Amino acid sequence: MTTVKDCLATFATSALLGSSEARSVAKAAVDRYLEMHTHSPLGQTAALYEMLEAFEELKIESAVALQIELDLEARIAAIGRAMILGDAPTAKAEEMPEPA
Repeated sequence: MTTVKDCLATFATSALLGSSEARSVAKAAVDRYLEMHTHSPLGQTAALYEMLEAFEELKIESAVALQIELDLEARIAAIGRAMILGDAPTAKAEEMPEPA
């Protein structure tokens, strides 16, 4: 089971290294963490907010860090939209649009 600390370690490493695969590595970490909430949109939303808050506390400033934050925010928004529209909410990375 992946924990918030595991995700933060992955986020920090990805954000600091800034490699070409950093964003996909961070997305995969989020997907692993959200696996325990696959049937609970509210659980996914709470988990994403928890990760976003913890990541923001790290105060890492890099392009990859910004992409990670934007990805977490986009996942939260996607779940909210899906819940409002009555669709099956998802926060999986492969189903998330790339931010502009």
